Amino acid sequence: MWDSPDYRVYEHDGDVITDLRPVYWSYDPGEGSLPRPPVSIGLAVEDQESGMLLGRTEVRIGWEEYGTAVMVDPCLAAPSPP
Repeated sequence: MWDSPDYRVYEHDGDVITDLRPVYWSYDPGEGSLPRPPVSIGLAVEDQESGMLLGRTEVRIGWEEYGTAVMVDPCLAAPSPP
């Protein structure tokens, strides 16, 4: 993540909880010649006040030649609770 006022990059391992700020991900450029493992990206949206789960989705990404990212599984969306 990076944001004002200092726009520093903060590295996170595992789960990240944030507000409206975007989260970016990348691989270490020093490992560019190594095969990249598949990636799972999940998003859960909770009501800030109650903590109630409003919805969630997940996408899995794999890799083709030349490091091209491809979606392995379609987005899996869970319906919002009643």
